[in-house]
Amino acid sequence: MEELISYIKQYVELDSEETELIASSFREVQVKKGEILQPDLQANPYFGFIVSGILKLFMLDSAGNESSLCFCVSNHFFGSPKSVSATCTDTDFSMKAVTKADLLMINVKDFAELTARIPKLSALQTQIYAGSYLELATRSQKIQTEDATRRYLQFIEQQPEVAKHATAQDIASYLQLSRETISRIRKKISAGEIM
Repeated sequence: MEELISYIKQYVELDSEETELIASSFREVQVKKGEILQPDLQANPYFGFIVSGILKLFMLDSAGNESSLCFCVSNHFFGSPKSVSATCTDTDFSMKAVTKADLLMINVKDFAELTARIPKLSALQTQIYAGSYLELATRSQKIQTEDATRRYLQFIEQQPEVAKHATAQDIASYLQLSRETISRIRKKISAGEIM
């Protein structure tokens, strides 16, 4: 819980009563590597904080293959897309643990009540959503304007923990490349052809 409180305090000041209220509102959840978040979490919009571990947000394409949309890492918030959009259906997206993960979770309705009691949390929520939007826009631009090698090199530089733990297929899907392209780039890096 300390990680969550420390993270929030980077953006807003909290007194001891507010700190206690926040701490009592989140519940601890542990997920194993490869585990999809519990169905009750999928059916109910949620908001969470990753104490440790890595999660991926994905959807299934028409052939039933996972398409990685983003990776969420330790010391960051994450949520179901439905937590920000009433038009998103329960089955559109899923969250899966890339590694074992320790999470702090809160239902969106409970978070709204918490924000009503501690209004300054709205600024934190806005900051999180703005950061997520900026990351998505930047990623979309890179996919359209940069070659495969550059995208992969930036990915391993900017997200080294994810690169270390995610499968080649997950990374390829996230970068919108084929797994074979990722393998070719990795071979060139190993051979010293790419720095």
